[in-house]
Parts: sequence; structure tokens; C-alpha cells
Amino acid sequence: MDNNSFDKIEFETVDCPFCRDEQELKNLFSAPDRLNNLPGEFYVVKCQRCGLVFQNPRPKEKWIELYYPDNAGYFVPSDVRMGKLKKRIDELILINFFGYKNLGSKNLAIKILLFLVFVYFYRSKSIPRYVENGKLLEIGCSHGAKLEYLKELGWEVKGIEFNKKAAQYAKEKRGLNVLAGSFFEVDLSQGHFDVVIMDMVLEHLYCPKEAIKKVFEILKPGGQLIFSIPYFNGLEYKLFKNFSYGLQLPAHIFFLNKENVADLLKGMFINTKIIFQHFDRDVVASAFYKHKEKGGFWLKIVSQNKIVRWVFIKPSVFIMSLFGLTSRITVKTNKIR
Repeated sequence: MDNNSFDKIEFETVDCPFCRDEQELKNLFSAPDRLNNLPGEFYVVKCQRCGLVFQNPRPKEKWIELYYPDNAGYFVPSDVRMGKLKKRIDELILINFFGYKNLGSKNLAIKILLFLVFVYFYRSKSIPRYVENGKLLEIGCSHGAKLEYLKELGWEVKGIEFNKKAAQYAKEKRGLNVLAGSFFEVDLSQGHFDVVIMDMVLEHLYCPKEAIKKVFEILKPGGQLIFSIPYFNGLEYKLFKNFSYGLQLPAHIFFLNKENVADLLKGMFINTKIIFQHFDRDVVASAFYKHKEKGGFWLKIVSQNKIVRWVFIKPSVFIMSLFGLTSRITVKTNKIR
């Protein structure tokens, strides 16, 4: 890949996919690719009618693969294993809060004892409730770390990953059933899966509504859909705007709000819960980006001082998540029966 490839990229101007003819778009700002430092300046707009924030104009879909280098962080394998104590706590959380009866029996005293551990470490994780002999699909499974973890918990798992090297790693190194390619191109049986997971995937897709419709088709009645996405109404975006870590342009095409999520799921899913994550890197990395370009004493402290991060930033971001002020959400919902 060289800069000549980027010079050939074609862009397209699009309408708001939720409002179409009734849209009114407002230009917000532009930003470069700060995550992978690839060429280009990219523009973000907001639909004044439905509140959807999206990239416009955007690279045509046939070119977007240029902005997903194989060395991007989300494709790099990590083989960190749980210690015995951490694994036991993990099992107890799964048994008592997610119904994993295949791992043991519930215990009210243990549930009370581990409640704060659940709230801090597990509440917003994309962990499905247990289904006996359950079939699970992860869309955008990268190198398969989460899929391997879920397989060990008793799920019959399948993954889809468009990055060929990551998919190959998941198959060869982890022994997982992973298909390389686009979710829209893969042939999947209707009503086959008990669970579909999409972690930080939906914002990358050019057709999010079509993706949710396909998920609806392949899920069993009552099946679980769990997905996480950036949340543009969070404090990170209000404070840092075009320096926000969660922007990750041009890979991120859409930034949905609660109303957009409800619109996506309407008529297909029920019992929807939205849980705010507490990912302190959203604040730290955003401060780093802004300090790198603008300078500033406090930005340097926030982005580089580990004591400030652990003593102030992490607790603050956690408290903000409890009040729905952070910049990532996990959505858990069920297909209508």
C-alpha cells in the first residue's frame, strides 16, 4: 500500500439513512485518521431531524479496506490467559448473574458478595445469558479471542471476520469456525442462532439497517442480539469533538444515538437494554490527540500521568457511566417471538 493508492479513492455524498427526504444536515467538523495515521481529511455531519451523526462525504465502500491495515490494534492477537483466582471469580459471576448452570449452582450469598465486581467489570460486557446447547455467531470476531472464551463456556460458536489474516489466525491458532468475508456475503441459515454478537462493528457498516434485518432473520425467536457502538452524545465527544478517540475516521461511518438504536430495532426486537461502558481510554487518548496538536498542561497531565489516570480518570469515567454520560454503549435485546 502506498500514498498513490489513497490518491485514487473515490468519495460519495449520502442522505441520512433514517430520514431520507425529510433530512436537514448540519456540518459538525472534520478530522484526519488519527488511529492509523493514514492520508485524508474526513467530514462529519448531523441530521437535525433524527440526530444521527455520520461521515459525509465518505469513501466509497470498495475503497474503505485501505483504511484497515493488518497491523491495526483490533487485528493484533492477544493471548493473555486468566489466572486461577480470576477464572474462578469469572465462573461465579457467570453462574450467578448470567445463568451459566453448566458451570455450577447459584448461591445468593456469593451473588451479593460479588455484586460490585459484576457492576464494575461485567455489567456492560457482551456476555449472553446461558442457553443450553446454544449456537452463537460473532460478527467481526477479529482473531477470535472472545469467540474462544465463549466456546469454553459451552457455546457452539461461529465467527465472521472480513480481515483475512485475522480470520486465518482464529481458524489455525484457535481452532475456531470462522468465515472470512463480509457479513452480507456469507450464507447463513434462517432462525439458526440463539445469540448474535457485534462488538464495535455496526458503526463500520455502510448499511446498518440491512445488517440488523439480516441478524433478525438468522436468530431464533427470542434469540439474543448484543452489540456495542460508540455513543456520540457522550461527554468525550462534547469535550474533545474532532479530537475524540472514538471517532476513528474514516473506518467509523455512523454514530447512533438512543433514538436511532430504537429505530433500528423497531418491530423486530424487544426488551432492549442500553448499558453505558466506562472505557477510560476514550478520555486519555482524546486528551493525547489534542495535546499533541494543541499543547496544554492539563491535557498533558490527563493523557500521560498514570497516577491521575488510576486515581481520578478511571473512577470518574465509571461514575459517569452510571449516569449515562460516557461515549460507548452496549445494547442487549431479544428477537420477538
